Amino acid sequence: MISVLSNVECARLKSLILPPSHCFQRRCVSFRCRVPRSNKQGRVSHTCNVTNNQVREIETIRLVTNRRQGLLAGLLLLAGSHQLARVEAFAISNDDEIFAALDAAFTKMIPKNKAAALLRLVFHDAGTYSQISNLGGANASIQFELDRPENQGVNRGYRPLEKIKAMLKGTAAENVSMADLIAFGGAFAVRLTGGPAIRVKLGRQDATSPDPTDCLPAETLNADELKAHFANMGFSTQELVAISGAHTLGGKGFGDGQTFDNAYYTILLSKPWLAGKSKEDREMAMMIGLSSDKVLPEDEECLKWIKVYASDKKVFYQDFEKAYLKLSSLGAKFI
Repeated sequence: MISVLSNVECARLKSLILPPSHCFQRRCVSFRCRVPRSNKQGRVSHTCNVTNNQVREIETIRLVTNRRQGLLAGLLLLAGSHQLARVEAFAISNDDEIFAALDAAFTKMIPKNKAAALLRLVFHDAGTYSQISNLGGANASIQFELDRPENQGVNRGYRPLEKIKAMLKGTAAENVSMADLIAFGGAFAVRLTGGPAIRVKLGRQDATSPDPTDCLPAETLNADELKAHFANMGFSTQELVAISGAHTLGGKGFGDGQTFDNAYYTILLSKPWLAGKSKEDREMAMMIGLSSDKVLPEDEECLKWIKVYASDKKVFYQDFEKAYLKLSSLGAKFI
């Protein structure tokens, strides 16, 4: 229910707000107000309609509570003075408790040897996005696509999320979507294995049907084709090289497979599939990575960034985080 406050009531808004009550089902903090209104529970958002002649600035307060410390914080919102302004003090998401519940569930369910599967799942879900069609993306449609040839083995990352979803019932995170669990899961996998701590945005809506087929890049693409494919997803060459560093996890031969570092790039530079002393050594080394990995150092533009990340893990972590946040939001519809 929305209540319209007069300019006098607006000025008094700060003193009228009481400590908020928690509403986990809506994942928010609801305001209680002493202003008389028909809603006896007082759980409303305050909407103020003001003109330039009435009020230039309206101070509203957003309250954030910390249960342990009982602290309140204020946020100042200013209404524009040249046109009718609509100022709303909306409830604030209780993100800290949601993330704490997610972290507890993932910590209990996901060991390091499952981290690669979670990270792979993110790309197979979000990597279907196309700027041209504006279809696909980070929407959990992967749940309808697990039997597709290109998604072979992806269920190893998806099935644990189904169990985590059940575990979250009764917690602050019980209404988190499956698309959010996929995005959070990939970030958790990176952090679990020593990579950067990535805080993903929540609020993705789940798809109710599969994405179009044949949208993921084939493993046989050359560098130019890879760059074109990722450009259609909205990625630059630098972002393509950065997100490819995810292959440092798993059994593709880039490092130990359970440590998130920049070994992917150092191995690409060394090209062991070409540098082996014997034919047998080179044949064994050919099992490292995918063919789409091996074409990257043969491309001048990609090679530039491979060298950067091979020499500076910190820069790689920074750029991977940005690329991951972009990937995990492609095509997503947020609540």
